[in-house]
Parts: sequence; structure tokens; C-alpha cells
Amino acid sequence: MNNHKVILITGASSGIGKSCATFLAEKGHTVYGTSRDLAKFDDMDTPFRPLALDVKDSESVKKAVAQIMEEQGRLDVLVNNAGFALMGSIEESSEEQVMEAYNTNLFGVHRLVKEVLPIMRAQDSGWIISLSSIAGRFGLPFRGIYSSTKAALENMMEALQYEVESFGIKVSLIEPGDVKTDINEHRQKADSMNGNSPYEKSYSKAEKHIVDTVSYGLDPMEVSKRVNEAISTESPAFRYVVGSITQRLSITASHLLPNHVFRQIVKQYMKLD
Repeated sequence: MNNHKVILITGASSGIGKSCATFLAEKGHTVYGTSRDLAKFDDMDTPFRPLALDVKDSESVKKAVAQIMEEQGRLDVLVNNAGFALMGSIEESSEEQVMEAYNTNLFGVHRLVKEVLPIMRAQDSGWIISLSSIAGRFGLPFRGIYSSTKAALENMMEALQYEVESFGIKVSLIEPGDVKTDINEHRQKADSMNGNSPYEKSYSKAEKHIVDTVSYGLDPMEVSKRVNEAISTESPAFRYVVGSITQRLSITASHLLPNHVFRQIVKQYMKLD
């Protein structure tokens, strides 16, 4: 197995994407880290190669992948990291915000996958890694739209795993819990959450809990290590859960406990009672 890989990572100007791109480049791989706005890399001394790419634009995706192929002649790993985080009640999330979330978190992944699969098939090898979330395993209050995009992503990747296995292409999901990044500064709020919302009392509690848990979340390096683990083997796991013990156990609990019991645990954990 060739240890040196050509890697494309979306959403690499901050947070988990930046950490992964830096870590893998320092491991000796050729890494292209993308952003819609290349100016975000101006003040960074990055060991990876900045590349303009908007996952919501098919032509931008084609152009970026074509540039990598022109420069490297191959593409071994795709890490789908770019994401859109939305908070607020489902009722008060606008149609435009819902479409934005799906266009980035699901359709954006689909655009990249469609573009890289013919390349990886021709190589008889490749790794497709998608950043999901523990929130993709069950719906979380006031993150219902975000949770639903990740649940859809999980199902799409699970189906893809069956479809491409015979071509030597591996598919994995990384499911982080709370990671200490600047996501709180970039997270969007549902349009109608304006202080007069009927959900304001419970939403304010949920928002405080989410902000607090991110502030003492895991180091993004923990996620980067799992990505490296997945691309360093010919037999990667399909799911890599990265989170606190409580968050990891919540996945098992969501499957084993009656719905009303698990729901009560979530409400207590997020201080909604």
C-alpha cells in the first residue's frame, strides 16, 4: 500500500478541517485544503495547499478536482468536512435556511463524490471520508435540521459503501461529538428566533448548553487522528465515533432504551426540564 496520498479536504480554513489538513500534511501527504474564499488562508502559514472550492457549486467542484489531477495525476482521499450549522426550532427555520443546510451538508458531499469516483475507480483504490456527527444518530432539540442532514448523509454513505466496495474504494464516517472549534461563532440561528418565539424559554437553555459543551469539547486533533487512522488501513471501520464517554454511550442508549426514557435523558442533559 502506497503510504503517500493525495488528499482533498473541504472546509479547511478553520476548525476540524484545518486541523485535519495540517495534521495529514505534516504526516507527509500532499493535502489540498479548500475554502470558498481563499483570502481566509492569507494570514495562515499552512503546510497544506489552499484551494478554492464551493461545495454548493458543481462547476467549482469540477474545477478544483481538475486542478488536483493536473498537478498530481491522482486523488487518493476525499474528506468531506465543509458544513452548515443551524440552530433553532424546526418550525421557525426558513425554507431558505433548510435548503442551505442540505445544499452544503448533503448535496455538497454528493457533488464531490460524483466527481472523484471515476478517478478512484480508474485507480482501483480510494478513500471517501465524510464528517458526520453524533447528532446524525438521533434528533436533537433545536438542531433538528442539522441532525436530519447528518442522518441523511449517514444513510447515503452506508449505501455508497456497498456500491463502491468492488472497485477497491473505502467509505467511512467520522462522528464527532462536541469539539472545541469556532463553530459557535459561525453557527446560524433560525430566522424567526427573534426574542418573541414561543420556544424562547427552552431554546435559550439549549443554546447555552451547546455553547458551553463546545467550549470544553475535545481537541480537533482527536478527529484528525481518526481520519488518519481510516486512511492508513486497507480495512477501515465504517464509523469512527469521537466524543466524550457520555456522548458515545448516548448512541447505544438511543437504540436500547424506550423512546420516552431516552427523551427524558436528553431533556435532562440539555437542561430543558
